[in-house]
Amino acid sequence: MIRDYQRGLIIGDASTFGKGTVQSIMPIQDHSRRRGRNGHRGALKLTIQQFFRANGDSTQINGVAPHIHLPSMNDYRDFGEGKMDNAVKFEKVAPLEHDLYHRVPADLVAQLNQRSEQRRKSEPKFQKLNEQIKKYLDRKARHSISLNEAKFRAEYVPDDPEEKAAEEKAKKDRKKKKFVERDIWPSDFYNDEIIKIVDDYLTLGSKVVAAAPERAKIVGQ
Repeated sequence: MIRDYQRGLIIGDASTFGKGTVQSIMPIQDHSRRRGRNGHRGALKLTIQQFFRANGDSTQINGVAPHIHLPSMNDYRDFGEGKMDNAVKFEKVAPLEHDLYHRVPADLVAQLNQRSEQRRKSEPKFQKLNEQIKKYLDRKARHSISLNEAKFRAEYVPDDPEEKAAEEKAKKDRKKKKFVERDIWPSDFYNDEIIKIVDDYLTLGSKVVAAAPERAKIVGQ
């Protein structure tokens, strides 16, 4: 795993989804003595395995945290494995020996974070995103939403002329063509900031990027 092996920089939401289990669907009819008499009898969804990282942590519930966190609405929505009914709890096992590449030292990550924060403070669209997040949290704390569409949109998603124009253009393109190829990496304020962080990483961290790995030592062994 990139995080445990320190092989590269992770940028994005506060954590990944937090799915660290494997399920298997078992049709009940296949294991019933009355097989075939009553047709389909439903199925059981069984948790049969759990995934653990090299450092011993499970990805269940907690997911994997980034080195550099960019603000996102996903951080505050009821989204993720931990929000699922009857989700398996987080567990930890003994770590295993693994290589360490030392490509994300703490001092370098701190510099990258500082530069990114400075850019985001001067970027109007990140400022707008922060306002949207604040409005969302305020509304969520009220445990209610307005059924008036105009009022709802004003509270949550203020109209952005550029975004609205882009949406209208996308709708027209879909009507003209049966298949519209999407950009692999569309240029927007969020993706552009990721590119700038990577550029800083390759420039400031040129030596650590080329560093050779070493074997991690397990404490107590």
